[in-house]
Amino acid sequence: MSEKISKIRSLCKKNDREDDRVLVKSSFRWLYVVIWILFAFVFLFTNVFRVVSFAIQTDSGIKTVGVIVSSEQPRTGDSVVAVIAQKNAFREVIACSGDEISVGIGKSGLTDCIVYKNQRYFSADELGEVLKDLKVPKNCVLLKDSITENGNFRVGEIVEIKKIIGKADCIVYPFDMLGLSVDKIQN
Repeated sequence: MSEKISKIRSLCKKNDREDDRVLVKSSFRWLYVVIWILFAFVFLFTNVFRVVSFAIQTDSGIKTVGVIVSSEQPRTGDSVVAVIAQKNAFREVIACSGDEISVGIGKSGLTDCIVYKNQRYFSADELGEVLKDLKVPKNCVLLKDSITENGNFRVGEIVEIKKIIGKADCIVYPFDMLGLSVDKIQN
Protein backbone atom coordinates (compact mmCIF):
# COMPACT_ATOMS: atom_id res chain seq x y z
CA MET A 1 0.00 0.00 0.00
CA SER A 2 2.74 2.44 0.87
CA GLU A 3 4.40 1.61 -2.41
CA LYS A 4 1.25 2.67 -4.29
CA ILE A 5 1.06 5.88 -2.29
CA SER A 6 4.69 6.72 -3.04
CA LYS A 7 4.10 6.04 -6.76
CA ILE A 8 1.04 8.29 -6.71
CA ARG A 9 3.00 11.03 -4.92
CA SER A 10 5.86 10.81 -7.40
CA LEU A 11 3.37 10.98 -10.28
CA CYS A 12 1.70 14.01 -8.68
CA LYS A 13 5.08 15.75 -8.25
CA LYS A 14 5.96 14.96 -11.84
CA ASN A 15 2.60 16.35 -13.01
CA ASP A 16 3.10 19.45 -10.85
CA ARG A 17 6.53 20.07 -12.44
CA GLU A 18 5.01 19.62 -15.91
CA ASP A 19 2.22 22.04 -15.00
CA ASP A 20 4.78 24.54 -13.72
CA ARG A 21 6.76 24.29 -16.97
CA VAL A 22 3.62 24.77 -19.05
CA LEU A 23 2.62 27.75 -16.91
CA VAL A 24 6.06 29.35 -17.22
CA LYS A 25 6.11 28.75 -21.00
CA SER A 26 2.64 30.25 -21.48
CA SER A 27 3.53 33.20 -19.23
CA PHE A 28 6.60 33.93 -21.33
CA ARG A 29 4.54 33.61 -24.51
CA TRP A 30 2.05 36.17 -23.18
CA LEU A 31 4.85 38.46 -22.09
CA TYR A 32 6.37 38.16 -25.57
CA VAL A 33 3.02 39.08 -27.16
CA VAL A 34 2.59 42.07 -24.84
CA ILE A 35 6.09 43.34 -25.68
CA TRP A 36 5.35 43.08 -29.42
CA ILE A 37 2.04 44.90 -28.99
CA LEU A 38 3.80 47.72 -27.11
CA PHE A 39 6.49 47.88 -29.78
CA ALA A 40 3.84 48.07 -32.52
CA PHE A 41 1.96 50.78 -30.60
CA VAL A 42 5.12 52.89 -30.18
CA PHE A 43 6.08 52.38 -33.84
CA LEU A 44 2.60 53.36 -35.02
CA PHE A 45 2.40 56.55 -33.00
CA THR A 46 5.92 57.72 -33.81
CA ASN A 47 6.19 56.86 -37.49
CA VAL A 48 2.75 56.34 -38.98
CA PHE A 49 0.50 58.49 -36.79
CA ARG A 50 2.67 61.27 -35.49
CA VAL A 51 1.31 62.81 -32.29
CA VAL A 52 2.34 66.36 -31.43
CA SER A 53 1.37 68.26 -28.31
CA PHE A 54 1.04 71.99 -27.67
CA ALA A 55 -0.43 74.30 -25.06
CA ILE A 56 -3.62 76.30 -25.55
CA GLN A 57 -5.31 78.93 -23.42
CA THR A 58 -8.77 77.96 -22.17
CA ASP A 59 -11.25 79.56 -19.78
CA SER A 60 -9.94 77.31 -17.00
CA GLY A 61 -6.25 78.01 -17.72
CA ILE A 62 -3.58 76.50 -19.94
CA LYS A 63 -4.32 73.03 -21.31
CA THR A 64 -2.04 70.64 -23.19
CA VAL A 65 -3.58 69.15 -26.31
CA GLY A 66 -2.20 66.33 -28.46
CA VAL A 67 -3.14 65.90 -32.09
CA ILE A 68 -2.28 63.46 -34.84
CA VAL A 69 -0.50 65.31 -37.64
CA SER A 70 0.02 64.34 -41.26
CA SER A 71 2.81 65.45 -43.54
CA GLU A 72 0.51 66.84 -46.22
CA GLN A 73 1.47 70.15 -47.84
CA PRO A 74 -0.48 72.88 -46.02
CA ARG A 75 -3.26 74.66 -47.91
CA THR A 76 -5.31 77.73 -47.11
CA GLY A 77 -7.77 76.97 -44.32
CA ASP A 78 -5.82 74.03 -42.91
CA SER A 79 -5.06 73.85 -39.20
CA VAL A 80 -1.38 73.10 -38.67
CA VAL A 81 1.12 72.67 -35.86
CA ALA A 82 4.23 74.80 -36.36
CA VAL A 83 7.35 75.60 -34.37
CA ILE A 84 7.06 79.27 -33.44
CA ALA A 85 9.48 80.81 -30.95
CA GLN A 86 10.88 77.33 -30.13
CA LYS A 87 7.43 76.05 -29.08
CA ASN A 88 4.79 73.99 -30.84
CA ALA A 89 1.85 76.20 -31.79
CA PHE A 90 -1.55 75.46 -33.32
CA ARG A 91 -2.42 77.87 -36.14
CA GLU A 92 -4.60 78.22 -39.22
CA VAL A 93 -3.07 78.78 -42.67
CA ILE A 94 -4.58 81.93 -44.19
CA ALA A 95 -2.32 82.22 -47.25
CA CYS A 96 0.21 80.03 -49.07
CA SER A 97 3.26 80.78 -51.24
CA GLY A 98 2.42 83.28 -53.94
CA ASP A 99 -0.89 84.43 -52.41
CA GLU A 100 -1.42 88.16 -51.98
CA ILE A 101 -1.28 89.65 -48.50
CA SER A 102 -3.65 92.29 -47.20
CA VAL A 103 -2.43 94.19 -44.16
CA GLY A 104 -3.27 97.32 -42.22
CA ILE A 105 -5.63 98.60 -39.56
CA GLY A 106 -9.02 99.57 -40.89
CA LYS A 107 -8.77 97.40 -44.00
CA SER A 108 -11.22 94.65 -44.65
CA GLY A 109 -8.30 92.27 -45.10
CA LEU A 110 -7.32 89.29 -43.01
CA THR A 111 -4.80 90.89 -40.68
CA ASP A 112 -3.98 94.16 -38.97
CA CYS A 113 -0.30 93.29 -38.62
CA ILE A 114 2.13 90.90 -40.32
CA VAL A 115 5.10 89.38 -38.54
CA TYR A 116 7.92 88.52 -40.93
CA LYS A 117 11.43 87.59 -39.80
CA ASN A 118 10.58 88.70 -36.24
CA GLN A 119 9.55 92.21 -37.39
CA ARG A 120 6.03 93.61 -37.24
CA TYR A 121 4.59 95.44 -40.22
CA PHE A 122 1.39 97.46 -39.74
CA SER A 123 0.85 98.72 -43.27
CA ALA A 124 1.20 97.56 -46.84
CA ASP A 125 3.82 100.27 -47.41
CA GLU A 126 6.04 98.98 -44.61
CA LEU A 127 5.66 95.37 -45.71
CA GLY A 128 6.12 96.37 -49.37
CA GLU A 129 9.68 97.46 -48.58
CA VAL A 130 10.52 93.89 -47.55
CA LEU A 131 8.19 91.92 -49.82
CA LYS A 132 8.18 93.51 -53.26
CA ASP A 133 4.76 92.45 -54.54
CA LEU A 134 2.96 91.84 -51.20
CA LYS A 135 2.81 88.11 -51.75
CA VAL A 136 3.73 85.28 -49.42
CA PRO A 137 7.36 84.34 -50.23
CA LYS A 138 8.25 81.01 -51.82
CA ASN A 139 8.37 78.06 -49.35
CA CYS A 140 6.46 80.09 -46.74
CA VAL A 141 2.88 80.32 -45.46
CA LEU A 142 0.94 83.01 -43.63
CA LEU A 143 -0.46 81.74 -40.34
CA LYS A 144 -3.25 83.35 -38.36
CA ASP A 145 -2.60 84.42 -34.81
CA SER A 146 -4.33 86.77 -32.42
CA ILE A 147 -2.29 89.13 -30.27
CA THR A 148 -5.09 90.19 -27.92
CA GLU A 149 -7.29 87.92 -25.87
CA ASN A 150 -10.50 89.42 -27.27
CA GLY A 151 -9.27 88.90 -30.83
CA ASN A 152 -9.73 92.52 -31.91
CA PHE A 153 -6.16 92.81 -33.13
CA ARG A 154 -5.47 90.20 -35.78
CA VAL A 155 -1.92 89.17 -36.55
CA GLY A 156 -0.56 87.06 -39.35
CA GLU A 157 2.88 85.51 -39.21
CA ILE A 158 4.86 84.43 -42.24
CA VAL A 159 6.79 81.26 -41.47
CA GLU A 160 8.84 78.89 -43.58
CA ILE A 161 7.16 75.60 -44.52
CA LYS A 162 10.02 73.68 -42.91
CA LYS A 163 8.85 75.01 -39.50
CA ILE A 164 5.46 73.37 -39.98
CA ILE A 165 5.37 69.99 -38.24
CA GLY A 166 2.22 68.88 -40.03
CA LYS A 167 -1.45 69.31 -40.71
CA ALA A 168 -3.51 68.65 -37.58
CA ASP A 169 -6.04 65.88 -38.20
CA CYS A 170 -7.55 64.58 -34.97
CA ILE A 171 -7.32 65.20 -31.23
CA VAL A 172 -5.71 62.38 -29.24
CA TYR A 173 -5.67 63.88 -25.76
CA PRO A 174 -6.99 65.06 -23.35
CA PHE A 175 -9.15 61.98 -23.36
CA ASP A 176 -12.40 63.92 -22.94
CA MET A 177 -11.72 65.30 -26.45
CA LEU A 178 -10.41 62.02 -27.96
CA GLY A 179 -11.31 61.66 -31.62
CA LEU A 180 -12.82 65.11 -32.01
CA SER A 181 -11.99 67.31 -34.98
CA VAL A 182 -9.31 69.96 -34.51
CA ASP A 183 -12.02 72.54 -35.20
CA LYS A 184 -12.96 72.10 -31.52
CA ILE A 185 -9.66 73.71 -30.49
CA GLN A 186 -9.92 77.46 -30.14
CA ASN A 187 -6.90 79.60 -30.89
